[in-house]
Amino acid sequence: GVDTIWLANDVQFDRFRLARPELVADVLAHGDVKGLGEPTSFGEPTVMLPRVPYIDEQLLGDSRIGTALAPVQLLPVSESVPTVRVKDEIVVVSGSGDGLVDAAGAGLIDGAELIRYSASLDSAEIAEALGTTTLGKGASLIVTDSNRDRAHHWRSSQDVHGATESGGPEVDVLRFESADQRLPVFATGEAAAQTVAIQDGPVRAAASAYGEPFAYLPEHRPVMAIDGDPTTSWVVADRSSALGEFIRLDVSSDFDHITLRQPDSASGTRVITDIRIDGLGDPIRVALDGRSLAGDGQRIDVEGAADSTVDIVITGTSAPQPPIADAIGAVGFAEIELGLAPTVEVIRVPTDATDAGFDNPTSYVFSRLRADAQDVPERSGAGSQSPVRRGCRHDIQHLGDSARRPERGGSTPCGTVR
Repeated sequence: GVDTIWLANDVQFDRFRLARPELVADVLAHGDVKGLGEPTSFGEPTVMLPRVPYIDEQLLGDSRIGTALAPVQLLPVSESVPTVRVKDEIVVVSGSGDGLVDAAGAGLIDGAELIRYSASLDSAEIAEALGTTTLGKGASLIVTDSNRDRAHHWRSSQDVHGATESGGPEVDVLRFESADQRLPVFATGEAAAQTVAIQDGPVRAAASAYGEPFAYLPEHRPVMAIDGDPTTSWVVADRSSALGEFIRLDVSSDFDHITLRQPDSASGTRVITDIRIDGLGDPIRVALDGRSLAGDGQRIDVEGAADSTVDIVITGTSAPQPPIADAIGAVGFAEIELGLAPTVEVIRVPTDATDAGFDNPTSYVFSRLRADAQDVPERSGAGSQSPVRRGCRHDIQHLGDSARRPERGGSTPCGTVR
């Protein structure tokens, strides 16, 4: 096992906005971290400066920034465990390594357990693990909202995860995105082993894209346009051409109109001026006017039957003034209303282990995505969340029925509020 931690304080932290070395050193070398001994320092203590000088929130607001540090410190691990060891307590985890970290943070595991991921087991192996072990008792089960079905790009260290998708091997975005290079953790791509998003309502939405070309912004995924909340929105093409981008609606009931409401935005920013509606007979071309920018939006009368698939295609946008990069903001719709009930997005956690039917001790760990208050990326254009990005709330709107276990005994909920 690990017996020494190498703390590199001279890391080029500014290149990818890594954690400041003063903060990391303060936590590991000077904090109250159980199991770590006193550090041994190497090199002359030096103030670690960025290669290109800049002033940010941390420099102004944290007195630890600017503390001289040795370039390298070695921290001994006081109770290192052997590489090969025998364990007699088995824990089955539904999720991925992200969920394992969350479970440890919640105090559910401490490293003494043998961990088995349900996604790496077939149904017979899950039943064996949860049934009777060699010690005569079944494994405990931890269900997490990790191992999400979502896109991933590798072009930066921020905004790399896409919205949670509907599960399985298929991609929910309707246009091929070469930057979406997911690295599956497990061999199976079955939805039962994943955390997935379910759209519950008479309308389901998908789109050609969302957010901006070089960053995933899940808070602007398509379902945000049909959720009945005008403060959320589907937007697309931030800092790029929006022509040809589209949102697709699968509608389960008859409808006689489509009302479009664009997101609130500052005067002079880019907005949608023309659309085309496909899927209801001949294409319907509509010029959007001021009604789509205020109030309840602009109503378009149509004849829509149940089980229709409707595409709303962006065919024209305004020219922002001045026409510079930051002004060419994303465009889209805050609400697309068809006279039907809003759609509720539910996040469903993995069910491969809970469906096995065993009454083992079970814990659920849900972690809301959050952002560092001192590291908030700026956003511009329609639906901008600057200076406070709402992405921290985007992926836990509702927890699905799969998290409810009425057949079990009582449960004890607990949580951490930040």
